[in-house]
Amino acid sequence: MKIIMNVPLLEKLIGGDTEIEVEIRKAVVHEFAKRHLSAVADAMSVELAATKAEVFAKVLQEMGVSKITKWNESHIEITNEVKEEIKRIVKEALHVELRATARAMWTEMELITKDALKTFYDREMLILIRAQVREDLLNGLKK
Repeated sequence: MKIIMNVPLLEKLIGGDTEIEVEIRKAVVHEFAKRHLSAVADAMSVELAATKAEVFAKVLQEMGVSKITKWNESHIEITNEVKEEIKRIVKEALHVELRATARAMWTEMELITKDALKTFYDREMLILIRAQVREDLLNGLKK
């Protein structure tokens, strides 16, 4: 059985009770949303997923990357051009970093090396001076 209600019949049924009127309006809006808006939301969800996949594919393409999907597995493969570019960038970055590190190490080692050489030179000079003094003393004693 189906009951069709029009405005005059609803007014008689409600009888000026605003609480019942609000509840009926809520029920009508809920039923309308359930029937019509859920279909719109489902359609929008499918459309959003397709747009997301399209944007993802475009970003990968612009990066020079291809996405490979197999059954129960998905991974990304980089083209040879991108691999070579990555190698070049890493090599350049390593070269810059190694030069900076070597320069810093040389600055630090230069002071240590100079001090060690000075100490060694002073020690060797002292040995030579002692040897000369001994020789001079021995020569003086012989005379």
